[in-house]
Amino acid sequence: MTEERIERLKGPNGPKFAVMVTGAAGFVGMHTAIALKKLGMTPIGYDNVNEYYSIDLKESRIEELKKRGIDFVRGDVCDVAKLKETIQKHNITRFIHLAAQA
Repeated sequence: MTEERIERLKGPNGPKFAVMVTGAAGFVGMHTAIALKKLGMTPIGYDNVNEYYSIDLKESRIEELKKRGIDFVRGDVCDVAKLKETIQKHNITRFIHLAAQA
């Protein structure tokens, strides 16, 4: 992606899009959120941090997101009230849905 394209993705007062990334405690979700941040977007990580695999690994990824200034919300995609609350609080305009369990 060119610098010009990246600049067009930004708004006049900072990041143009707030993007919810579900599954953000996973490998792909964490790296997606980091890439969005580098592109000038405002990613919001969202994950239920279940015990399907190592919680310690997920917690380390959450810490990495936080170190990079990326907000993280613990929530389940099946919890409609929590989703609505998060969308409104962070003014979410875009979604990347990566939450899954194989």
